[in-house]
Amino acid sequence: MNKEPESMMSLLREQARLYADLEALASRQRSLVTEAATESLLALLAERRKLSSALMELGDALGPARREWPTYRTRLTLPERIEADRLIVDMEDRLKRVMEGDERDARLLSARKQWTAHHLRSSHITSDAIRAYRVPDAAGAYLDRVSECSSVA
Repeated sequence: MNKEPESMMSLLREQARLYADLEALASRQRSLVTEAATESLLALLAERRKLSSALMELGDALGPARREWPTYRTRLTLPERIEADRLIVDMEDRLKRVMEGDERDARLLSARKQWTAHHLRSSHITSDAIRAYRVPDAAGAYLDRVSECSSVA
């Protein structure tokens, strides 16, 4: 708790802004997953990774206030307490929405992966069947030649 309330409030505001940015990226992610825009999705995930790192750093900086929140909160002015409470609730809500969206996106990606695997297996089976049908043709041509030779003899 060695940081002054103003400094901690500044960190809390920055954390709230980053959570808003994370939610915006999650929304864009949903569109990219739906569109199956793989390259754009990978770039967006890299952005999210950077944002997550920044959130972790801020979380570490806010650690002392979080660990001693009841005591820390008493050091805030009434307007700061109201703002801090609002920011915390807002961040929790945003994080919940992001996590729910990520779960939906993961289910969609998993279903798409299963669909693709099924179609690849079907394609493989079809290729095997086509090859199997070609083999009798080759064997049939061979048998036709053998029977021609037999009838000549």
